[in-house]
Amino acid sequence: MRNSFITLLLLVCCFFNGYSQDMLGTWGSNYGGVSSAIQNPAFIANSKLYADINLVGFAFGYNYNDSYLEEPNSYVYDGLHLHKTHLPVQSSITNYSMANRPDFDRAFMGGRELGPAFMINVGRNAFALSFSLREAVSFTGIPDVVAKFTKQGFADSSMIANAPYNVNQPMRVAGLAWTETSLTWARVLKSDDQNVITLGATVKYLAAFGGGYASIDNINFTIQNRDQLTINNSNVSTGLSLPYRYNNSLSRVAYDPNYKWGKGFGTDIGFTIQHNTGQHYTQRFSRLCEQEFEQYEYRYSVSLLDLGWVAFKDNVISGTLVNTSPINFDLRNFVFTTTQDAIDSLNLHYHPNPKDSSLLKQKFTIVTPTALSFQYDKRYTDHIYVTAAGVIGIPVSKNAIRRPSELAIIPRYESDIFEVSLPLSLYDFAKPRVGLSARIFFLTMGTDRLISLSGKHDYYGYDFYASIRLNFLKLFRMNYIKGDCRESASHPCF
Repeated sequence: MRNSFITLLLLVCCFFNGYSQDMLGTWGSNYGGVSSAIQNPAFIANSKLYADINLVGFAFGYNYNDSYLEEPNSYVYDGLHLHKTHLPVQSSITNYSMANRPDFDRAFMGGRELGPAFMINVGRNAFALSFSLREAVSFTGIPDVVAKFTKQGFADSSMIANAPYNVNQPMRVAGLAWTETSLTWARVLKSDDQNVITLGATVKYLAAFGGGYASIDNINFTIQNRDQLTINNSNVSTGLSLPYRYNNSLSRVAYDPNYKWGKGFGTDIGFTIQHNTGQHYTQRFSRLCEQEFEQYEYRYSVSLLDLGWVAFKDNVISGTLVNTSPINFDLRNFVFTTTQDAIDSLNLHYHPNPKDSSLLKQKFTIVTPTALSFQYDKRYTDHIYVTAAGVIGIPVSKNAIRRPSELAIIPRYESDIFEVSLPLSLYDFAKPRVGLSARIFFLTMGTDRLISLSGKHDYYGYDFYASIRLNFLKLFRMNYIKGDCRESASHPCF
């Protein structure tokens, strides 16, 4: 069962055209606890919680800027609305007439399954430990004609046949599925009158059970007909490592228990500057629950997220595919029963002499989806805040997973037992979105694409997140809110 689950998850990660949302509805929350370290590791020292325990949670999302499911034909829609009435019908999905001026497509998919996590705040210092499973895939710079092949194959080649296509825009594809063990430390570095500066860092141990990338600097190709493809010149570097035996039949793909996972490290670094409503002072306390939350007027924060890499050494196929003279592919014979057959055929086309083969290297790395995050959080009352936030994806290298950029305005209402926010965002600097997030006691649920739940639109993307925590359960004596020591000494305010 475990092997089947891992194999399924890996295949979804590596071959699904679609990036997880950043759970914008939770951004800026002073009750974020251990999960706020995902946004900025310094936040755990500025929380209204002195302790937090996350039991389980997940986040999943994807977005594709090229194709979509039409609303009348959407299976998601059918599941939500059994009776469709008075809804518009699209006449066509996409115009693939290129005229040698391709539109470059992008697709992002990702997920995060949150495992056990714990946070504790002790005066100036805060610590957190968390475990999670993550998946991420990115496609960038993909020309429209290649996108058509990906979705429809050669079923209708009349619109793209015969014309030569010379694509000099770099194309990048990368995917990774990995586990993440994270240790976070944050500290109040300086408190001067009403200003408080906090620094935080997270160190991550990464173990990946599959990944791959392809970096295409340029490619020139011609389609003679649906059976003939000619690559006139190309410059490609690639790497692949999957946890199954490549000689197995594609109809009998199964997890290889002897597969050695890729290993690597990552880090998050962040700081905050907050201006308090009153004079800052050094607190004295004998129990953790006696710590007070210092209310602020506004808070600035900046963080560098997911700077890291994973190196693969087992079951590796990696190297370069470069040609300056035409290579012809007869697509009628380009059918294989095993992964190894496909690799050997591709390698033979590019390297007729086996001694010149370049797809036999034993190591490659994939860089995690690095980003620069910033926030400005403004308090209007003790319960009403507005956050201006942004995530800027940073392509660290050719073999890096790209992260989509986002800008957002997030108004929220927060209290001990209830919180709601309405993130208004601009995804990938192109698509406006409206989201909704709510927390009631220990349960948080939200989406950054609220309209996607209604079914009344075309499906370019989707996302959803939820978590269950043990921090507001007064019935179980787990009310880990700063300054709340009203219970007896048996309360876990040690």
